[in-house]
Amino acid sequence: MKRSIAIIVVAAVFLAGAAAGYIIFPTLKKVPSVPVEAPKPIVQEPIVPSVIGNPPAATLAPAPITNVPMPVVIVNIPTPMPKPPVVPVPQPKPETKPTPPTPVVPPPIIAAGRCAVLSGAGAEDVSKPTTVVGDGTAASCTAAKVVDAVHKGGAVVFNCGAEALTIKVPEIKIYNNGGKGDGSVTLDGGDKITLAAEGANRIIYQNTCDESLVWTSPRCDLQGAPHLVLQNITLSGGRGSAGKGSLHDVLGGGAVYVRGGTFKAYSIKVIDSVQTNASGITTQDLAGGAIYTFGLAKPATIVNSIFENNSGANGGALGGLFTSYTLVNSTFINDQATGHGENPARSGTTGGGLGGAIYNDGNSYDLNICGSTFTDNTANELGSGSIFMVANDLKGKLTIDQSTFKGNSNNGSVQKLPSIYVEAQDKRGSAGVVVTATTGL
Repeated sequence: MKRSIAIIVVAAVFLAGAAAGYIIFPTLKKVPSVPVEAPKPIVQEPIVPSVIGNPPAATLAPAPITNVPMPVVIVNIPTPMPKPPVVPVPQPKPETKPTPPTPVVPPPIIAAGRCAVLSGAGAEDVSKPTTVVGDGTAASCTAAKVVDAVHKGGAVVFNCGAEALTIKVPEIKIYNNGGKGDGSVTLDGGDKITLAAEGANRIIYQNTCDESLVWTSPRCDLQGAPHLVLQNITLSGGRGSAGKGSLHDVLGGGAVYVRGGTFKAYSIKVIDSVQTNASGITTQDLAGGAIYTFGLAKPATIVNSIFENNSGANGGALGGLFTSYTLVNSTFINDQATGHGENPARSGTTGGGLGGAIYNDGNSYDLNICGSTFTDNTANELGSGSIFMVANDLKGKLTIDQSTFKGNSNNGSVQKLPSIYVEAQDKRGSAGVVVTATTGL
């Protein structure tokens, strides 16, 4: 009974204190706003009642208060501001220099043809030349520099500017001991250079049996060098006198004469050149308005080349003695054998008039023609407007493949092939002659 009364008294005191504000409840703290994270849960601290005045000695701890409402905490989460757009900062453009115009280079001289070029008959590599003629200007490319470069031998190229250039030259002689010791030279015009004689002289002269060019062998007639290569170049207006009577007979070649050593031409053009005769001699074996070869160490090769408007007593374009020729994809136009009287010469004539485009004579040699064109060439004797070929020992061979013959003269023809006279393995022009896939014959 006393205990119950004590409890009631204590409760009444508590409630009265609460009503009078003497009992203080702890205030809950707000959780500070966090811009991004969600609010942390609020933990209620234990409520400890304060005792006002002088409580009895046996003060009892009040019963815990439950079901205290949690305050609502409004957390203001700031709305993130949109990022400003990234505006690229313009960078200064690098300074560019104007591109110089590409030089206009004439296309290479390519005669119409269909035949493959044999190994060794193509152009020589001149990427590492021995001599460069010129410094990039036309004025720097003089005849004297061309002559000097050929005498040095090796590979000779030109740097005379972007435009095509004609250089008037004297007769350029190839010394048998020149260059690296054997006189060999490759002359490459880069499809832009014309060497012109303007009717005054021959253009290139090689002769192993000419003592003035230095003898380098006890048998000049069997000498294997110099090796002469002409490529990507034009020869114009050559005029070479032919004669006999000495060890180093010069038998023709209006633009080029080659005796001994070897000769190769690739993508060249020979125009308006003339082989003339020395006074008072007959024309047997004199030939080659453009080129004459004599006693070479191996067959001469001519590829992708053009011969036009050349003339000689025999062989308006090519003349050869004891020389085999291989002609590939080349063109012969309006070349003329201008002599009269054949070889040996008939009474009252100076002889000649054989082979409007080609004159070939000697023993044991071959003439091979592939992919080539013969047009409007003329000769005065034996129906040989295109070709005259005689192997005196009847150990020769004429092969013509994939070629075209048109408009060539056939004056005085005595054999079956129009514009051709041939004695390869018989006098009739039949044995040793092979013609395939060719029109006009």
